[in-house]
Amino acid sequence: MTTDTREDAEVKRSGFLTLWCWGRWHTVVIAAVWTLFALRTVGAQSPSAVLPTLTTALAAHQLTAQEAQRHYPVRLRAVVTYYDPFLDQRQTAMFVQDSSRGIFVALMHISAQTVAAGDLVEVTGLSSPGDYSSMVDHAHVRVIGKAHLPFIAPRLNMNAIMDSQADAEWAEIEGVVHEVHTSGKNVYINLALKDGDITAISVKEDGVDYNGLVDSRILLRGVAAPMFNHKRQMTGARIFFPSVNNLKVVESAPARPFGIRTQRVADLLLSTLKSGMHHRDHIRGMVTLFWPGRMLCVQDGSGSLCAQIDRETVPNPQDRSQGNVQLGAIVDVIGFSEVGEFTPTLIHSAYQLASPRVTDNRHLPVVISASQAMHGDHDAGLITIEGKLIGYDRAADDPTLMLSSGNFVFPVVLPKQSLSGRLSRIEEGSLLRVTGICSVLADTTVSEGDGFPVGKSFRILLQSAEGITVARRPSWWNAAHALSLFAVALLAALAAILGVVVLRHRVQAQTRTIRESEARFRHLATHDSLTKLPNRASILSSLEGSINEGHKHGTPVCVALIDLDHFKYINDTLGHLAGDEVLRESARRLASAIRSDDVVGRYGGEEFLVVFNNMELETGAARCELVRQVLCAQPICWEEQLLTITCSIGVVSSHNTGSIVPTLIARADEAMYTAKTLGRNRVETVEQLSPRVTERLTDRRSRSLTSKL
Repeated sequence: MTTDTREDAEVKRSGFLTLWCWGRWHTVVIAAVWTLFALRTVGAQSPSAVLPTLTTALAAHQLTAQEAQRHYPVRLRAVVTYYDPFLDQRQTAMFVQDSSRGIFVALMHISAQTVAAGDLVEVTGLSSPGDYSSMVDHAHVRVIGKAHLPFIAPRLNMNAIMDSQADAEWAEIEGVVHEVHTSGKNVYINLALKDGDITAISVKEDGVDYNGLVDSRILLRGVAAPMFNHKRQMTGARIFFPSVNNLKVVESAPARPFGIRTQRVADLLLSTLKSGMHHRDHIRGMVTLFWPGRMLCVQDGSGSLCAQIDRETVPNPQDRSQGNVQLGAIVDVIGFSEVGEFTPTLIHSAYQLASPRVTDNRHLPVVISASQAMHGDHDAGLITIEGKLIGYDRAADDPTLMLSSGNFVFPVVLPKQSLSGRLSRIEEGSLLRVTGICSVLADTTVSEGDGFPVGKSFRILLQSAEGITVARRPSWWNAAHALSLFAVALLAALAAILGVVVLRHRVQAQTRTIRESEARFRHLATHDSLTKLPNRASILSSLEGSINEGHKHGTPVCVALIDLDHFKYINDTLGHLAGDEVLRESARRLASAIRSDDVVGRYGGEEFLVVFNNMELETGAARCELVRQVLCAQPICWEEQLLTITCSIGVVSSHNTGSIVPTLIARADEAMYTAKTLGRNRVETVEQLSPRVTERLTDRRSRSLTSKL
């Protein structure tokens, strides 16, 4: 830190360079104008034109982003105003200033000499758009000698620093130090100016007590620099100062910070206070909330406030117990007053327990409603409020319960270190009574005509879960349980429906099985198991049905009785298995030889009966001849033997012999025997019954009547 005498001495030592700079001022201005004219001329030429060399910081800084992108060669002779190899990981930060203005330089190469603020250097590089304004990129720096930092430093306020014209310029600011912190090899000093806050940055120097600057009013010289986003838009400003030699304390901080006069909470930020660069305020009050390292809320006889805690101050290092702040303890808090939503607040604060330690029990929580909380009169105050638990905010950084009261929904926030299993045991729907600090958020878009703020929302800050009391547990019959019962009933109904569906499926399956069994048994009862043709009873039933239909419609029915010739010989010589194969193959051939309206069945042994519907005797005889040819056309293969078969067929018609089944069968049997008598393997018909057949039928009819009697 410097004094006025030391600065005057420095001015005297470096006066010759100042005179030289002022003597060159008019020449530099003329050179800058000529350079800008040359740039416009070159820009209008073809891209292949040779770009002129820029020799002043003003000429390089005034380039537009498009012009700077063309990479004009730059050669400067200037004084280093700030040098920092630690701040930006992308590049070494360096500002230089010549007689025209200042500019940022991104270094590519440095000579073996050490660069420091105040060095006279030669900079060669290329123009670049930079992150905010045009700069010198890929620069080579050569130290020529020692000079001095600029003597003239216009005093700027925050509005002037935010002007783009102040970018990279050497300037002076005045403000009160609110906070100091270090990061890596840099120190950051937060200054409160009359019209805003700014951060001053420098390379940390060993042996310097930066924290001792807090609450001091200082003058600081450095390089103004913008803050910006990735779209090259300004978002703020900061100032880089080379060292503490560029900082002068105008008004020192109190030697005993907690020794300054105490104030009432109600006296903060009154209209009688001094300007924005005011020093810390001292409040003494009872602790109503303490979140270590974050927040401390107190009440005195006039009001309440919450202070932002940056660091703890314990006056007596031997008595560490003073740091254990309990609710109700009396503490001293110092900090910088700032406008809050409804009540003032302290920022960059420190605290210590009052001595001797006492507990003030005069301030009890005020019981209020949610609508009263929204008015803001109880902002930062200790209150008790009731609300129904409707859920938890899982996305919040701190454990947060969501309560509702009337038309209001508000969060209840606890610090992370107070998290306990008790919260998870509180059922949703419970009526809770919470005691904590009311923090009201103002609606900045709406204000009453009298100037008072309007509440937008509020939250309750708790010291711990001990501030929560369950006033009434929820009824067992709530939405969750109703939903559970509904789900159970729905599952039961679905299970019943599923059971009915399964049962119905099983009944249908069993019914289908029964029907299939009945059909199978019916088929077995009406069909021959060997030939799969209708058996004797079934074919006779079919014959009787055909006769009845023919009688009804006046159509004839032909009946053919087929006997395989010499079948007994096959059984006796080749065995019954061979005979069975002959019967099966004969049945297959017979079934394929008749019409779809006709019926063939096994009458008995080696005999088959065919019923031809709606067919005269002559046509029936011709059809039987075709059947005989199909049946006897190919020999039957049995164990590599070819068995030639023939058949004798007798055919009769219901028109010639009547419609009585036994009569038709007897006439067909007589015709078949006639075919056998005449040499077998032929078809024969008869018109009338022979006396022998008539006698046999009469005898059979008499025996049937005798058995009935």
